[in-house]
Amino acid sequence: MTVYLPEGERIDVWTGHSLDGGREVTPPAELDRPTVLRAAAHRRRPASAFAD
Repeated sequence: MTVYLPEGERIDVWTGHSLDGGREVTPPAELDRPTVLRAAAHRRRPASAFAD
């Protein structure tokens, strides 16, 4: 299946690989692990960032 990624960098949450947006891609289709991409700007903050 081919999907369109909006402009900007996307990160595969399972592997950490980055993909450039603004184009169509064909992500790997694995039955035991669905493809999950997130915007690179939404990186997780370490737990220490929430400490008082």
